[in-house]
Amino acid sequence: MRGTVFAPAAHVRHAGSFLAFPALESTGLLTCAKEVYGSLPNGFYGLDTILVDAVLRALAGEARAEGATRFDPVELGRVLGLDRAPEVKTIRRRISQLAETGKAGELIAALAKHHLDATGPGGENLVEVLYVDGYVRAYQGTKKIGKLYSTRLKFPVPATEETWATDATGSPVFVVMAEPGASLASELRRLLPELRTAVGDDRRVLVGFDRGGWSPDLLKHQDSGHGGGEGFVVR
Repeated sequence: MRGTVFAPAAHVRHAGSFLAFPALESTGLLTCAKEVYGSLPNGFYGLDTILVDAVLRALAGEARAEGATRFDPVELGRVLGLDRAPEVKTIRRRISQLAETGKAGELIAALAKHHLDATGPGGENLVEVLYVDGYVRAYQGTKKIGKLYSTRLKFPVPATEETWATDATGSPVFVVMAEPGASLASELRRLLPELRTAVGDDRRVLVGFDRGGWSPDLLKHQDSGHGGGEGFVVR
């Protein structure tokens, strides 16, 4: 990160966070974010700092901006190589600046492509099989939204549904918020072109899903070659 300085020190709190840096590098988050967003508007805290700070707080169990109040900004700043870590107001402003660009989808696509360009721990092809499934997440906000059946709670609750795509080893490729009332079959139809882009070449890929994605119309649409996801076998 530009502008960071690490000085010799002893008994640095949160120093164990450095163990996460190799894994963070392997995700391609910083590289992909720089390709998509370029940089943030002028300010003391740049794009890399905001992202690394968010990752470290999330690993510590405080993913929300408000969680920054539970850290001493000077102590966390030493791990970031700065005088102090960004605080809630700054984090919110910087995240808003990223959101206003409308490029979140591009970042997800870039991260998915980066992941699928790699190989697994044993050298296996991560895109031989892709699994797609939907997950219900109970909603805790104040907006009025529809109810979905929660398998965990065993009854319908106000909730959103996420569609996850995972690789051949079960590791996540990307996750998107499903359209309200969308079925897994309609989500598959919408996401197959994005998966094709993420794979990046003409390899044939098996896409697996549960009974929620079963649809003769989806299979017919895909076999016709109009699905935008040519080269996929859906089962």
